[in-house]
Amino acid sequence: GDTIVTESARIVDYIDTHFPGRELLPREAEAEAEREAAREWVAIQDEFPLRELGYARSQGLVRWWQRWSLKQRRKRLTKLARRHPELREVYEAKLADLELLQRAMDDRATMNGLVEEVEELLDAIEARLAEQPWLAGSRYTQADLMWTAVLARLEQIGFGRSLSALRRPKLSAWYARLRARPSWSAMIRRLSPWQLAKFYGPAVAKTFAIAWVAKWAVVAAIWLIGWLIANLH
Repeated sequence: GDTIVTESARIVDYIDTHFPGRELLPREAEAEAEREAAREWVAIQDEFPLRELGYARSQGLVRWWQRWSLKQRRKRLTKLARRHPELREVYEAKLADLELLQRAMDDRATMNGLVEEVEELLDAIEARLAEQPWLAGSRYTQADLMWTAVLARLEQIGFGRSLSALRRPKLSAWYARLRARPSWSAMIRRLSPWQLAKFYGPAVAKTFAIAWVAKWAVVAAIWLIGWLIANLH
């Protein structure tokens, strides 16, 4: 209907509560401890700094691209705030958030600290899984569902060794069970060539154009310097 639900954790809980299907949060009275544990792990996931970690782990051209895209996002938000004064507070809040992200990116100690916090949290999950089959207890819950996305993203941004059986065997086995679920294969799929072109084409074209202009600007500068040297003598 007209109900609007925002934030991933609230969306998942709303669907679990209001739609048919297997419940992913135990409702029975005797499962109170398991229910509270699931909520606690969902809350931890909800505050997990995945965005910041993605920037912290990037290097080289990817890091340059991320900084350039942040600059473009700031410009666009500034324009939108001027164009839609009734939404100025919303856009200014997003700009402030990007500013905080930029400062964190520039502080390597902060970024390194985030990586250490992740390793400590993964150790805590390993210890929990040594005592029980699922994150909140004896059954698959919202906690396991939400952490599937976190683990997939961590693997994508360079934490593969941290999730390996060599480092954390219980966590690795749990992650394998999460990936074996039908929902994983239904949602994790490769993009078609058309989808790749549609999603990334404009950004790639713009980057190529910038690189092309920069290249010929350097060539022109070298030629001009050479011409000046030759003619001054």
